Amino acid sequence: MNKVMTSACTLKESAMVYRKKKTAISLGQCLLFGVAFFFGLSFPLGSSTAQAQDSGPILELHGYFRFRGDILQNMSLGVSPGVPGEEITAPGYKRARFFWFPFYNPIGAYTPLDGGDYRTQLRKNLKDPNDYARTLASANMRLRLKATLRVGKDIKIHTTIDVLDNLVMGSTPRGFQGQLQDAFTPLIGFSETQFPPQAGSTSFMDSIRFRHVFASILTPVGVIRVGRMPSHWGLGILANSGMKNNNDYGDTVDRVMFITKLFNHLIIPAFDFVSSGPISARPQMTQYAGQPFDLGPGDDARQLVLAIARIDRGNTLRNKMEDGETIINYGFYGVYRWQNQTSECDPNSTCINKDLDPSIAINNNGRHPADIAYKNRGAQLFIGDLWFRLIWSERLRLEAEFVFILGEVANAPNDKKLSILQMGGALEFTYSFLQNALQLGLNFGIATGDKEFFSRWGFTPDTDQKINNYKFDSDYQVDMILWREMYGTVTNGFYLKAMLTYNFDGDPWQDGANGIGIRVAGIYSQALIKEATLGQAEPLGVELNAHIKWASKDGYSLAVDYGILFPLPGLSYAEIQNGQRVERMAAGIAQRVLIRLNIDF
Repeated sequence: MNKVMTSACTLKESAMVYRKKKTAISLGQCLLFGVAFFFGLSFPLGSSTAQAQDSGPILELHGYFRFRGDILQNMSLGVSPGVPGEEITAPGYKRARFFWFPFYNPIGAYTPLDGGDYRTQLRKNLKDPNDYARTLASANMRLRLKATLRVGKDIKIHTTIDVLDNLVMGSTPRGFQGQLQDAFTPLIGFSETQFPPQAGSTSFMDSIRFRHVFASILTPVGVIRVGRMPSHWGLGILANSGMKNNNDYGDTVDRVMFITKLFNHLIIPAFDFVSSGPISARPQMTQYAGQPFDLGPGDDARQLVLAIARIDRGNTLRNKMEDGETIINYGFYGVYRWQNQTSECDPNSTCINKDLDPSIAINNNGRHPADIAYKNRGAQLFIGDLWFRLIWSERLRLEAEFVFILGEVANAPNDKKLSILQMGGALEFTYSFLQNALQLGLNFGIATGDKEFFSRWGFTPDTDQKINNYKFDSDYQVDMILWREMYGTVTNGFYLKAMLTYNFDGDPWQDGANGIGIRVAGIYSQALIKEATLGQAEPLGVELNAHIKWASKDGYSLAVDYGILFPLPGLSYAEIQNGQRVERMAAGIAQRVLIRLNIDF
């Protein structure tokens, strides 16, 4: 739920010049045409302004190509309970659906069953020596392009473009829609090519996606930014831009913001368009439809943001560290969000003409205004985030972030009043020895929870009247298995992580840096409220991670990661009978091997 609540300004990218390795391209006539066609930009040839550079607009292009191979073994732990009433039946066999938690059961776990105890059968399937029922192997790729168009000395337009984003290798073969769909490929195994991903046809996503487009204007009193932009604050447990090479999500906001500096502090007010509700654009309309509009302000969700921070970065930070200075940075980020009414059409809302074909509209977009009803919502949220960082010389780093969310929803989809009180925090400590070659790290994180976790991520439609489980941003990565893949984020629990890193050369763990190093880590995790666990117990697991990474000076890197999870009672499947915990299925060990190839440019 707090994912819907959170949004932040990208302070670490605000009011700064990108310092990563870039390729500057002067837009001559031929190159201008090609780039303008690809990026959807259009400029008169040879155009210039009083502020423009002599060579005209310049495009700076950087980003990365990522390839990942993954092997996951027994990620469901062999404990998934069935979903009552959702068994799949057919003549001669019966298959039970299973909860997604701890992880999706592989297809091999769903062998035909002739009734009986499916949990016993599942245990047999997951221990099958051929591993088909407990091992997954997959590979995916992404090309991320981050382009900055310098229109003039003080004007820039920034874009982030993902090409084949997390495309699963082999996922769009010719003939994949089934027999008789393609006369030349009656069987998928005979496919001779891969189709380009196209949403609604060959894939759930398009081949190319524009994630961000925003403008930045430097004025005598500060920087104005407007558009759809990445959102980041502090360590990233509240809002995380997801711009690191191994991230998968990334927070994006539609924002108008102003950045200025006063008494060595950044002052950043912002206004965010959280949700505008249904718009006038309709599926059958093409580019001839003209400008679409928000069909009504009553259901709009908006928020005001104010961030105040003192941050050293770039050359200033490096120079202070090299001089052995003690660096103290800190900041506060505050949000007020509100929504008076809603036009959402869900099973628990009062909607007009709910029997309309849902395929023509997404959350009522594209419907006629007469087919949409407002419903009182009365939601308001207050979000506060404190961030602190201490750097002593080049040896010690202490960084912490604490978040609280307070609010209420007067009329939730269950027609009840919801109260919201969530808190979370993270602490990172690193101390370096042997001229920074050896590093000792200690991390801690905690997020509040409530008893309703397994019945919803947000609330229980019929009974719940509170939302207390805070969720870390999913791009704040703690481990490889438990929080990252099973829970999907840190919530209703705490973790304690100890790390030891040795760099043979350089510091390969920083994006864009080079060198070779190894890192080992141990993570203990425990739930705060046992009723919200599958095993009705607080201890969740002990996970061990090992990493080795080599990054070349030419911009490419190779990393091999290994993780093993030793589950504790909280990850088993248990029921409470007569006030006593009765364990039905004991959790087994899970393992993961991840291989990553990155090319930065």
